[in-house]
Amino acid sequence: MPHRPLPTYERCSQLLRYNPHDGTFSRKLKKGWKPLHRDCKPGIRHRIYIDGKPYVAARIAHLLMTREDPGELVIDHINGNFQDNRWSNLRAITLSQNCVNRKVHSASGHKGIYVMPKKRGDYYTVQYCRTKGRCEVGTKNGSDGFRRKTVTIGATYCLVKAKNMYIEWVWENGLARFSRAHDLTPITEQDCPHCQALALPDDPNDLQPGENWFNDLVQELQR
Repeated sequence: MPHRPLPTYERCSQLLRYNPHDGTFSRKLKKGWKPLHRDCKPGIRHRIYIDGKPYVAARIAHLLMTREDPGELVIDHINGNFQDNRWSNLRAITLSQNCVNRKVHSASGHKGIYVMPKKRGDYYTVQYCRTKGRCEVGTKNGSDGFRRKTVTIGATYCLVKAKNMYIEWVWENGLARFSRAHDLTPITEQDCPHCQALALPDDPNDLQPGENWFNDLVQELQR
């Protein structure tokens, strides 16, 4: 489902005034300019009505600053705050580039890393969801109006290796500048449940019976 074409630059500049420093809009009245109230819920993009039709405020800001309709490009909020429409926080990018700047929605707590349950223990699969284009809302693989393709990068039992695998893939494909800083920060073995389960004290005498199944197994083999 493509974006609705924006009004012309002349029409928008006639009705609206945009402040690129604080991201606010003002509407022209007979007696001057009236600031537009931003009372929508957190996480919801601001919308501006022009001639009875709603438009995303960030796209209107792009039109007023560049005099061009972004078209199929997405206006991305760099800091992830959809209500921060300062010009320094907006950039026109493709749908695929916008995927790496989205918030994490994974049980692992890390971007692009998903927990896959298995009988012998959970393992991690590293994936990247590439947006191929738009489609009708409600169609297969397009419930939200986007047609996506999942790219599997690899799989491992170690969360540290999975994180490094994702970071390396992002850098190799030139998507690092669109990613958030914490998504490209490596983690340590202390953050990996698998590495913690395999961690043993330097002195075998420090092993406590019943501490965990791995320690019990080691003591059984030492008898």
